[in-house]
Amino acid sequence: MDTVRIHVNQQLDGVTFSLPLAVRQTLRREFPDANPLGSLYVKYDTQTDFDAYHGLIEPQIYPVLLGLSGSDLKKINHILFVNPVTNQTIYAYPHE
Repeated sequence: MDTVRIHVNQQLDGVTFSLPLAVRQTLRREFPDANPLGSLYVKYDTQTDFDAYHGLIEPQIYPVLLGLSGSDLKKINHILFVNPVTNQTIYAYPHE
């Protein structure tokens, strides 16, 4: 799988990371054991604390959201965290 786009939506007190339905369906088709989530919400306080002590939270978010691990994750070439309104890439893995 070449690229997965994760939508990042700013909320009043946090961020919602979400996978469009088409992406979830593609993941299930290409990785039968995958269990992708529709969305994952992180409060700003949690994200700020995590970033301060452990580095960026995004590398921890996408394996959980995609429902993949190990060798299956390595089969995805690019993971983009994108603002769905502006189409601006906020974070890319691997870093571009």
